[in-house]
Amino acid sequence: TRIDITKHLGAKRRAIQAHATQIKSDGPLLSLSEQDYIDLGAVEQYRLVAHRLPSEPALPERDLFEGLR
Repeated sequence: TRIDITKHLGAKRRAIQAHATQIKSDGPLLSLSEQDYIDLGAVEQYRLVAHRLPSEPALPERDLFEGLR
């Protein structure tokens, strides 16, 4: 599943910056320019490992929770 999170990237970056004990402030992720961060982080990918549907869901799923409905 591929989820476009472009509109949430600012919040994601601020959240990462707020966790100073978990990521280096001078590390490669936080050193990216705004455009590079968008280019690399605008889409998150997930893999469905189990589902509760009576038949296999169509892949790729349209949203993250499709296999759980």
